Amino acid sequence: MAANQSNFVYDQGPLNALERALSVERLSPYLDLAEGDRKYAIHLYEWNTKVSEALYGIVQGFEVCLRNAIHETLTASFKCDTWWDHAPLEAEQKKQVDQARQRIIDDGREVTSGRIVAELMFGFWTALSGTIYAQTLWDHHLHKAFREVPLKRKTVAKRLEED
Repeated sequence: MAANQSNFVYDQGPLNALERALSVERLSPYLDLAEGDRKYAIHLYEWNTKVSEALYGIVQGFEVCLRNAIHETLTASFKCDTWWDHAPLEAEQKKQVDQARQRIIDDGREVTSGRIVAELMFGFWTALSGTIYAQTLWDHHLHKAFREVPLKRKTVAKRLEED
């Protein structure tokens, strides 16, 4: 956000334009909190953006550490850095790997395991701690990714699913 944003005048014209640009659906939660006060709702929206910006590095770092720990563990377990080709993944996770591979190809880059790992979304990694993988991946392999602080699968899954 620009340093001089606090000098911005929130009268009807700019408020109407912001509401159209952001959409009523996007602003609805903020309007609810602001009890219909559009100016206050926009300020809440801006505050949320600032908080999100401040937390982005922490969240990004956590995601990178999580996926790298899982990748390292499954690479060791399957003795192959393309473990997703050998692990008992469900159709949805196989599809996500294929989509990641295709995005890399579409970008004209060489497909490597590191690029696939980086391209997979957070949901892919969190799914691996789900109930469906309890016996196939967690019990045999993934629990090792949390060796510094041993955690149960349900604890990890719950924490990763929390908003």
